[in-house]
Amino acid sequence: MKVLLINPEWNTSAGIWKGVHSVFPPVGLLSIASVLEKAGHKVRIWDLNVEFWKDDYEPDIVGITITTATSNSGYTTSERAKEQWPNCHIIFGGVHVSVCSEEALLHCHTAIVGEGEGVIVDVVEKGLRGIVKGVPVDVNELPMPAYHLIDTKKYHPAVGGYRQLPAMLVVSSRGCPNFPPCNYCYQPFGGKIRQRNPELLFEDIRYLIEQKGIREISFYDDNFTTIKPNLLKFCELLTNYQKENKIRITWSCFARIDWLDEEKAIAMKKSGCHTILFGIESGNEHIREDVVHKHLNLDKAFEVNKMLKKIGIETRASFIFGLPEDTKETMQETIDVALKLDPDMASFNIICPNPNTEAYDWGVSNGYLEPNQWDNFDLASVVLKIPTATEQEIMDAYKTAHRRFYFRPKFIIKRLLKSFTIQGIKTNLNGLKAILKV
Repeated sequence: MKVLLINPEWNTSAGIWKGVHSVFPPVGLLSIASVLEKAGHKVRIWDLNVEFWKDDYEPDIVGITITTATSNSGYTTSERAKEQWPNCHIIFGGVHVSVCSEEALLHCHTAIVGEGEGVIVDVVEKGLRGIVKGVPVDVNELPMPAYHLIDTKKYHPAVGGYRQLPAMLVVSSRGCPNFPPCNYCYQPFGGKIRQRNPELLFEDIRYLIEQKGIREISFYDDNFTTIKPNLLKFCELLTNYQKENKIRITWSCFARIDWLDEEKAIAMKKSGCHTILFGIESGNEHIREDVVHKHLNLDKAFEVNKMLKKIGIETRASFIFGLPEDTKETMQETIDVALKLDPDMASFNIICPNPNTEAYDWGVSNGYLEPNQWDNFDLASVVLKIPTATEQEIMDAYKTAHRRFYFRPKFIIKRLLKSFTIQGIKTNLNGLKAILKV
């Protein structure tokens, strides 16, 4: 079969992300593509975030991946595909389909709920229609993502999030250890970590280095550092490879502060890790623990942040405004914690609770959130109208946080001292432009 996999365009004009957001390939489609190619099918990938619609292909199957933020764009893409190829079989997958499968099915022939790799071949070859339930897969049994189907030079991490280009996003595990999840987060893979073994992961990275010229890796696992033996082995393999080949590879990852220690951090730094991103979310303990269920010790966060800086790894902390029970005062607490913690970079967002989460259901049932307004799920718009703070107070906190954190003399001087390269100067200028537009 001739299969076309499409990543619809993400349209956003709000907040800071328009100016600094990353552009990475849809790793889910790359994984699906590799499974289909292994089964003997011909596959192409169109990413409408970096390329235009083409007229040079007549697919039998069109697969479209959607998140909540790209769902309406995906539905529009589906209608266009139907017009151009009226006989093609249209399949939807992605996290939004897992929580809004009936909605998605209005725009396609087949909606895959959950992980698609284990069922996609049957869907394609047997023409399965309706809602098809995926099955959890062994990530060590999956073939390498089909990186050969994309132009890696078209992609890049967020402004300030990399040291070199070309760069690539890699996901090596599924599942998040913070389970039950945060009240706004839908976890399609559950709480059990399924991680690609370090030898296989290293072979994936070596392919990207040697065949695609990649020099920077952004690991987008929910928590890259959870399984210590795997992490240390991977760092050892990557460190030795760089020594043997006289090459420099840099990388970043997401982690929880309670799954970091000095031994891990030293090995990571030695192998090229330059930045670790972790979530704080709220500076108010009641909201962070009892409302959000973050399960985070703030004192530990300060200790780990200090330890990482000492070792030479930059830190990025994320914070959220407009959480249930947030007030003007609790949002000020969050700003104060961000300033006191003083990570190298901070990410401030406005809550956009995923469908089928505690915060989303609470908002809809109480009339605080209008359902199906997916175009506004951009992390910079107030979609959850909480009763304890006005929309203006949430927006004021969002804007104030960016200005107070990034316009501090201490921060500006520190960034300038790191800007003695053309890339460093460009990064700071782009970041400044984005902040000024908030």
